[in-house]
Amino acid sequence: ERLRSFRQRVKEFQPHDFGVNSFLGERIDAALAEFTEAMDDDFNTATALASIHNLIRDVNTSMQPGGLLSQDRDRILEVIQAFDSVLGIFGPEGSELLDADIEALIEERQCSRRDRDFARSDEIRDLLAGKGIVLEDTKDGVRWKRK
Repeated sequence: ERLRSFRQRVKEFQPHDFGVNSFLGERIDAALAEFTEAMDDDFNTATALASIHNLIRDVNTSMQPGGLLSQDRDRILEVIQAFDSVLGIFGPEGSELLDADIEALIEERQCSRRDRDFARSDEIRDLLAGKGIVLEDTKDGVRWKRK
């Protein structure tokens, strides 16, 4: 789940600038090299997974304002696809659509939060949880996923 969530965050991230972060580029290259070396070393999955998780940590740190640029994001998604093509650990990409009722509830919850009606906001969150929808409040807005 952590890997799928990471891939989704990278896909949704809106960089403010076009270009490449040289530090992050080096970390991407290093992770890919470590992963390839581990796979060539008798399919050493522990080391391969460590390289993936180290990259995730570096990217998460870089997702702060100005750290992750558009070309970095595209390259990270390519590397994730390369990792997944070998190990198949990121799972299928979810592109599920919410039906109109759930979308309306999410919007109502946002309005309740803006109006500081936290009791209603919590009630809507619980209702959505009952329908199998988990909400994550981030600085970039609300993200959702199915349980």
